[in-house]
Amino acid sequence: MQVDQVIDKVIARFIGSKHERDIKRMTPVVAAINALEREVKSLSDVQLRERMAQLKAEVQQRLEGVERDDPAYRLRLADAPGACACASLCPHP
Repeated sequence: MQVDQVIDKVIARFIGSKHERDIKRMTPVVAAINALEREVKSLSDVQLRERMAQLKAEVQQRLEGVERDDPAYRLRLADAPGACACASLCPHP
C-alpha cells in the first residue's frame, strides 16, 4: 500500500470520505425539497405557473442592483425567498 493511500484512509476515518461529507452536506437540502413536495403536488398547472412567476419576481427583486460577478450575488440568491433550495450547493451562473 502506498503511503498516500494509508494517510487518506486515516484521514477518512476521522473526518469521513469525500462521499460521506457530500451526503452530510446535501441531506438538509434534500429534506427541504422533499418537504415542499406535498405543497407542489397539490397545485394545479395554472397555480404552479402563478407560484413560479411569483417566486421568480421575488428573486429578481432581491437581486436587483447586484451584478453576477459581485460576491454578494450568491449570498442574496441563497437568501431570496423561494430561491433554489440547492443554492448553497449548485454553481449558479
